[in-house]
Amino acid sequence: MNATHTRSALLRGPCLLLLLVLLAHGNTLRNGFVYDDHEVVEHEVLGEGDAPLRIGGRPMRLLTLRLDAWLWGRNPAGYHLTNLLLHLTASLLLLRLVQVLVGNLRVATVCALIFAVHPVQTEAVAVVSNRKEMLVALFVFLSLLAYHRGTMGRWWGYPIALVASLLAFLSKETAIVLPVILLLYHVTLCPVGVSRAIRRAAFFLVPLGLVVAFGIVRHLLHARVGYARLPDGETMRYAWFLYSIPRVVTHDLGKVLYPARLCADIPFDPDRTFWSLRVLLHASLATVPLGVVLPVFARVSRRIGLSDRRVQGIRFAVLWFYLWLLPVLNLIPGACFVAERYLYLPLAGFALLAALLFDLAFQGVTGEKHRERLLVGVLLLLLGGYTLRSHLRNREWASDEEIWFTTLRQNPHSRPAHVNLGNIAARKGNFKGALEHYEAAWKAGEESADLFFNMGHVYRLMGNTYMAQQAFLRVLRLAPDDVEARYMLGMMQAAQRNLPGAAATFRKLLERSPHHGGALRQLGRILRALGRPDEAIDPLERYLRLFPSDLQGYHDLALACIEAGDLPHARKTLQRARRLAPDDPQLKRLEERLAALSPSQREGAEK
Repeated sequence: MNATHTRSALLRGPCLLLLLVLLAHGNTLRNGFVYDDHEVVEHEVLGEGDAPLRIGGRPMRLLTLRLDAWLWGRNPAGYHLTNLLLHLTASLLLLRLVQVLVGNLRVATVCALIFAVHPVQTEAVAVVSNRKEMLVALFVFLSLLAYHRGTMGRWWGYPIALVASLLAFLSKETAIVLPVILLLYHVTLCPVGVSRAIRRAAFFLVPLGLVVAFGIVRHLLHARVGYARLPDGETMRYAWFLYSIPRVVTHDLGKVLYPARLCADIPFDPDRTFWSLRVLLHASLATVPLGVVLPVFARVSRRIGLSDRRVQGIRFAVLWFYLWLLPVLNLIPGACFVAERYLYLPLAGFALLAALLFDLAFQGVTGEKHRERLLVGVLLLLLGGYTLRSHLRNREWASDEEIWFTTLRQNPHSRPAHVNLGNIAARKGNFKGALEHYEAAWKAGEESADLFFNMGHVYRLMGNTYMAQQAFLRVLRLAPDDVEARYMLGMMQAAQRNLPGAAATFRKLLERSPHHGGALRQLGRILRALGRPDEAIDPLERYLRLFPSDLQGYHDLALACIEAGDLPHARKTLQRARRLAPDDPQLKRLEERLAALSPSQREGAEK
């Protein structure tokens, strides 16, 4: 009877976890590819399926995406199903990890439930390309679980922990914190002394340390310090990243405690000096949990006789949150200052802290049924609110249009939102709406070559060649080697009958890209129009070497040869074209024109 009761208690947590995960995140199965999925999934995986696994590209994510592509093709539902399963697996592993570390099933269940349905997890779960967050968490939890087994005398625990830690690192570089977490585990939950802990785990930490060193070097090589541009056009300085760290910490604490106003592009103005009231205030708030709450709690717990294991568990939870924040605090500048997906692993510490405090409160009212029910009701209300908020947030991630319109409601000056909505409007043929969004992004400080190229493309489609030309000139000021922008500039100059300018533009393009077929053909046509057919022959010949089956190219070359008086070359060109299209009427007209030349004209041309 006791065994049956214990088994049902063990199954109750995972079953409840499965139910809440489906309620909170099950609607992502109807979502499409959004956000970075277009670059990572549609381009890198589906568009370049034979590209090798790259160490710099987080190979575990790429490997799982390749597997999804093999199973599901271009169906987004399959990719979202994998994300859902990864999130559920990570939550189940966290449940088991907390159970063995704390020795309390109730704490483990509450911790896993909060972790699974907290609204800040939606960005990681709903975006296929963000599965790196779930992969690194899954392997970190597995590594800690196996390492704990090793400390309990199971010899197989250490090698499994090592393999899992390597897989975590190959999922995302933030796994470099794992050795510190292992030492924290020994200092708090398995106290054997720091020196003894290092000796016990030496064979594990040394190879992992080599991997960590490799990861740091690789990350430094790929870091883009000063990459960001502010709305006033000023380039970010590295010191500003450091001055902004306290605000990043308080922002993340705020989102974990009160997950409202979630946003795909969070507005964040960097601090330019450390000695400002705002920075000092946020620095004080960011260190309160470490410098005030933990010492006060330790003193109070001794007075009330709280078990040392519970105190150490709370200390472990708080330090877990801060340690896993370290890699995303822009010590090495990343893609953005703050993002909800960065909180996926740190949230496990918050969930553990909340679960321990709930269990402490529950034990304090044991035997008082109405208070027990009230406490359980508060927990269920919290979980229900989290689940509903996550479900609604996942609906906002259903499509690019939905998520970026939602982003604009939270951050009206979001440059990525305006750029992406402009692209969506342009694809739908709403050119006026596209330009409104592009200009809003420009006013908000967006100064990218892509933005101006898209603006030029829309102006071209609207027939406004002058504005298109100005946009492409802006692109070339930002990116002088942009071949396509230079090609479009030449096309706009030709459309405005600025033929000398167009010819100069195409010549400059061919200096950078000698085999650009479009530029070769357009240069040949423009030189003909300028009355220089002898100069047009060479680019048209080079074009036909690249595209030997283009009939129109033969027409252009034959005309240039006739106008230049190179009749033998014209005849050979027409003969080559005739082999491609024996019945082409345009070829027949060119042959008739060639035959209609007077004998004196032919003789003079041949001489």
